Amino acid sequence: MHKIAILIVEDDKEVAHNLQLYLSHTCKVVDVAFDGKEAFNRYLEYSYDCIISDIEMPLTDGITLFQKIRSLDPFIILMLFSGHTQEKYLLEILTLKLDGYVMKPITSKKIDEMLECILNHNKKEAKVICSKQDIVYSYLSKRITCKELSVSLSHFEIIVMELFLNDKYFIISHETLIEALYGNAEGSRSRLKNLIKRLRQKILFLDIKSLVGVGYQLVCQGKVHG
Repeated sequence: MHKIAILIVEDDKEVAHNLQLYLSHTCKVVDVAFDGKEAFNRYLEYSYDCIISDIEMPLTDGITLFQKIRSLDPFIILMLFSGHTQEKYLLEILTLKLDGYVMKPITSKKIDEMLECILNHNKKEAKVICSKQDIVYSYLSKRITCKELSVSLSHFEIIVMELFLNDKYFIISHETLIEALYGNAEGSRSRLKNLIKRLRQKILFLDIKSLVGVGYQLVCQGKVHG
């Protein structure tokens, strides 16, 4: 069984449950939401590896849902499926940085291809932060381990950590962090400082160094290890 967690967002309950049943045989977690509002609340409560959504749904459509999620998380896998032609939503879709698009009707072959795409995106399951101290971040469990110690991260802490690890030298600018976390909302810098402070207290075997006029750098023993 693959260690991935998927959220299916589909207002057709029969289609949603059939997808859930099919994917449950090979995936660790397969949850279902029947509209975009419910899906966004589930996303805030659980760290999914992938969200697969229909485009047209009640309350919040798939495009709007993915716009909200992508503004918070640049790394989560987002895939759309729809019975409509892609051209109708082309401009919106291009801005979402989607990882896949599946046209209805959904067949077992299309699901298998979709799952293969998700697994290919997840083939980099872990990142060694500091080899000397055996500090590793898991992209699947969203946890940092240091020898026998394992630390879980909150939703925003996960975004910060994966932004660090996406850079060769583990450096993130203030602007990048604020945009990814808060979308430049009022009071963002104060909220960011509090978030970094909490994260420092949680990962005592690492350090987050302030770089004046730049941002922050994730370091280990005063030196970056990759």
